Amino acid sequence: MLGLRWSAVDFEKKILMVNHKVAQVREDGKPIVYAEDKLKTKSSYRTLPLVPFVEGELLKLKQWQEERRRVFGKSYSKEYLDYICVNEKGELFKPNYISGRSSFPTTADIYSHIDFSAKLQSAEAIGKALGC
Repeated sequence: MLGLRWSAVDFEKKILMVNHKVAQVREDGKPIVYAEDKLKTKSSYRTLPLVPFVEGELLKLKQWQEERRRVFGKSYSKEYLDYICVNEKGELFKPNYISGRSSFPTTADIYSHIDFSAKLQSAEAIGKALGC
């Protein structure tokens, strides 16, 4: 999630590409955050449908980030401008801050072979369940 970048969102084609990761490791006892385009497996690279609810939330987030850039001015971090998951000062969230370890990789591996139309139907069903 933290590796999602604005350059991987195609608002015209209505798709979101998962092709980058942000991870945290310990080096000499200190947490080090790194980002790279190399994902764990080939099936980790995904193209997902950009359903209306998610698209709307992303557009709101993009506007919020632009407002924060204006408010913080020179104090706003320019290093992570392409990243979607940044705090109010434009700094990348630390992976362990968000969730630490979870079962998402297992869940993602189980469902990674669903075709695109099935993903779209699932996303739409989730949106309806959330009242979107």
